[in-house]
Amino acid sequence: MSNKLPILFRVYYWIFLAYFSILPLANTTGLRNIFLFTLVCLFFYFIFSRTLLLGKDLELHEIPASLIFWCCFLVFFPLWAEQSDLAWKNLGGQWGQSIFAWCVGIGAAKILGPRGPSLWGLAIASTLPIFIHLSLTLLAWSGALGVNIPDTISIDEIWSCLIQAFDFSSREDLVPHNFPWGFRGYDPMHGNLGYAACQAIVLFVVCSVVAWQKGQQFRFWIAAIGITLCFLSVLIASSRGAVFFGVIMLTGAFFSILLRNIRKRTKNRKSCSGRCVFKAFFGVLILLAFFATFAAKIVNNDVRWRGVVDKISVGFDIENPIDFLCNGLSVVDQEKIIYKYKDKLPSYSEELISSLNSDGGRVVLTRAGFSLIAENLRGIDGSRSTYERLIEKKCGHPPVMHFAHTHQAWMDIVLALGLVGAILLGWVFISFMLKGWHGIMGHSFDAWAFALFLMSLFWILRGFMDSVYREHYLQMQAAVISYLYFKQSKSSNS
Repeated sequence: MSNKLPILFRVYYWIFLAYFSILPLANTTGLRNIFLFTLVCLFFYFIFSRTLLLGKDLELHEIPASLIFWCCFLVFFPLWAEQSDLAWKNLGGQWGQSIFAWCVGIGAAKILGPRGPSLWGLAIASTLPIFIHLSLTLLAWSGALGVNIPDTISIDEIWSCLIQAFDFSSREDLVPHNFPWGFRGYDPMHGNLGYAACQAIVLFVVCSVVAWQKGQQFRFWIAAIGITLCFLSVLIASSRGAVFFGVIMLTGAFFSILLRNIRKRTKNRKSCSGRCVFKAFFGVLILLAFFATFAAKIVNNDVRWRGVVDKISVGFDIENPIDFLCNGLSVVDQEKIIYKYKDKLPSYSEELISSLNSDGGRVVLTRAGFSLIAENLRGIDGSRSTYERLIEKKCGHPPVMHFAHTHQAWMDIVLALGLVGAILLGWVFISFMLKGWHGIMGHSFDAWAFALFLMSLFWILRGFMDSVYREHYLQMQAAVISYLYFKQSKSSNS
């Protein structure tokens, strides 16, 4: 960033990067809100000073129609929501904050222009949770955090352990422990770490492609190291979804570049096709070997990966999903599962039955979700706990099988905001993804478009596996996608 930028521009630059980096972190709500409020105030100040005082156009007319309709829907939804009081409350909470996050990303792109954060800046900022987690993992491995370390450790416990460990007047020598597989640091939600890692992987992948095209070997290997550290972090934390979707993003990036090369190279088609096929085959082998290595480590250290197919299939063996959630596993369903796996040890059937609290339970939730959606197409209250209220009302009592949400973001959106709300949100993501795709397939390679395509694709797909359209995840999506979109629009017009 140029030192000639006015002070307020530099303030916006650094606060935006700080806000971007702490979005996935737990226990940072207060600081996150301060950054968001400051950035929104600066955004509207710049609009006021530029349009009214300087008489210049900030070009906000470039905001896509999908985003305008989505934000207008969120503002007016409480007027027809079944529980309007809760809907208004949520508009002032997660949905209002997400609208402001869209403004923040737009502001960073439009106000700072070409001197805004680069893809490298975004990628490095995204690794803050990864850096913290890996640092704490090394401390735990060294013995500095004590013995019998749980999967998560609070910040107060970390400080007290460090003070005791480095008190040279009274401490004993540190004794290294076995490597702390499953350790998540201070964050109680491995999803926070996983979403940050996947976001960083996407950005580092784009940086690596640009560096490779420009012959910048040092930058290419730095990006490769960044990707490796992200995978290492989620592997240690046993975040299955992050490993799975990280590989999907690598695969998607590879085939996107491959399709672009096939489409753009018109000379010497036959030899070019042969090279492309060879590259594709070689690249897929590398990806498969990479994935197999990580998968083997995970299976060896995390029993959740063992028999995962059977655990998922058990969710389809439940005859009545709603009754199961309300009253627990029936004798008939239990006997059906035991009989189905009678050729295996009894402990295996017991393990599958217990998986109805996790993997199998997610399948049951999805099946039950279709029934709830059919009865609530209008939307209820825009709340993150809409499912909990609906299922308790359906049961007439607190459900025996308690889940906070359906673990399927698109279902949660339909239940909370109605079918129209889910369609509009899908339109937002798809329109941004297509914008990025068209930029990839353009005459010259556009790194911003590549990042926009992959990031939009990631959040679309991730929504089918977990409830990611809520709270600070909404801000993560809004801030990065809006920034990438307007940077891509600027680069394509220049």
